[in-house]
Amino acid sequence: MAIDRARAFAALERFWELTAADRRDRATRRIARATAEDVQGVLKAQSVAFRKGLAGLKPKWQDEAARATLWPGDWIPYFDQAAHLTRPRMAAGLYDNILSALWVGGGNLVDDVGAPVTIAFNLENPRAVAWAASRAAAEVTKINAATKEAVNRAIVSAVANGDSYTRTAKTLATLFEFSPGRAKRIAVYEIGSAYEQGKKMAARELEAAGLRMEKKWQSVGDDRVRPAHRENQAAGWISIDEMFPSGDDIPPADSGCRCVGLWRMAK
Repeated sequence: MAIDRARAFAALERFWELTAADRRDRATRRIARATAEDVQGVLKAQSVAFRKGLAGLKPKWQDEAARATLWPGDWIPYFDQAAHLTRPRMAAGLYDNILSALWVGGGNLVDDVGAPVTIAFNLENPRAVAWAASRAAAEVTKINAATKEAVNRAIVSAVANGDSYTRTAKTLATLFEFSPGRAKRIAVYEIGSAYEQGKKMAARELEAAGLRMEKKWQSVGDDRVRPAHRENQAAGWISIDEMFPSGDDIPPADSGCRCVGLWRMAK
């Protein structure tokens, strides 16, 4: 029986597209796990440092009349100090793992494309190093701002409800901001984003070497995929400089996005 090479190739290409998200997850699993552990460790250290400072308010907290005068200006400086102390550690961990994910993503893109040229894309790539440093710094600021807001809400509520210092301290110790779940969400998104950015950087390098590159948005194909991301996928292959219908350049669009980017040499 003769083999229909065109149909066989099309089937292989479709399989490659459908399994792209799984390949990304397998390629970044170790890095994402290390990132989550790093972030969780820093958040715990931040929590301990903050509550240690907050203990200075205990005498005022235990006096009913004095407690009524408590306001954010009393406890926010303790959080700011804790965030300042833990910032270098958080930034360093994120930087290392983001840079590793960039390198893995870029390397996988080069392997997938099978380009007839050689490019230098490694852990010392200047663009990758700069992007990792900028992304890590921005993410630390974002994490600390979200934690600060949630901690402030919790304490304001505790003061308004007349909660004791002990009860409030326990609430803060178990607050979702310091939970493994949050650390994992941060890690999965940041490492996934870096992996996709690495692929884009490698595609740029290939273009600079004389190849014309195209990209495609690929969803995981289940009923949880948002309409906007289905529309992105329906757009098919577009040039490297085009935006997808949603206005996004490459996936993931946000922390809830499971989509992946595909790249190839333009036909």
